[in-house]
Amino acid sequence: MENKRSENIKKLVELITEGYEVEHLNDIVSNLGHAIHHPYDYAEKNDLLWLYEENESNPLSLDYIIPLEINEIAIVGDKIDEIHDQIGDIIEDLPEFPFDEKMTAKKYFIWLDDILSESNEEILEIGKSFGDDLILFLVYKKNTDEIIKICQQFDLKCSNPKNTLY
Repeated sequence: MENKRSENIKKLVELITEGYEVEHLNDIVSNLGHAIHHPYDYAEKNDLLWLYEENESNPLSLDYIIPLEINEIAIVGDKIDEIHDQIGDIIEDLPEFPFDEKMTAKKYFIWLDDILSESNEEILEIGKSFGDDLILFLVYKKNTDEIIKICQQFDLKCSNPKNTLY
């Protein structure tokens, strides 16, 4: 059972990072396995012991660890125009942010999804931040269903933000 969980974590990381040049991919997978099997030790080594004080029932869920470990490709922000700029760093021909339209988060992600419909990419919110930031990953559409399925197995937050934000 534990071996299957480790295989699924590795597969999840591979699916999320496909197409990116991610350094130390094996280390990321190893760190995630360590976080699952030895959460207190992981927390201690990564200055996260404060999580145990705030949430004793599930202090170190993958919702927090996935974004920490895959942070080099994460799109993180609490302002939609900042998120748009980060996406624009990945997608060169992304249209300018529509400042002249009143954009709620949901409206922005519907707009973005329409733009991405012409590509092979999709934006997913995976995991949780320690604050008000959204944690997003631009992934290949062909991987989306499998990413969501694996995330569900781990009770890990994963969805297209157009479907969950207001």
